Amino acid sequence: MKITMPIPPSVNSLYRAFRQGRSVRTIMSKEGRAWYAAAIESVKIPGHLPLSGRLSVAIDLFFPTARRCDIDNRTKGALDVLTKARIWEDDSQIDAILVTRTGIDRDNPRAEVYITEIA
Repeated sequence: MKITMPIPPSVNSLYRAFRQGRSVRTIMSKEGRAWYAAAIESVKIPGHLPLSGRLSVAIDLFFPTARRCDIDNRTKGALDVLTKARIWEDDSQIDAILVTRTGIDRDNPRAEVYITEIA
């Protein structure tokens, strides 16, 4: 199964932490909420039943520029969106993940996610 979504922001910009008394509270950032809403809409599959078996996931990242970044910071947002969109039951089903910086696409930065059920 192939699913395409907008390029996930870095996990460093997805969430914000702030102090509330003695504890620290973490919430999704404004940028994170905007991306999350757009990504959920882009991956919904009408009538799709969540995958329930063990899974292997490959993510190809197409960035808008050649700017340096850590590709591992892009996986959490992508996997969380696929869980929320009920592509699978839970991301704990994933046994293998491969993330690749595939190329630059200034006009259409995106993540192409390939999901394979493991027999």
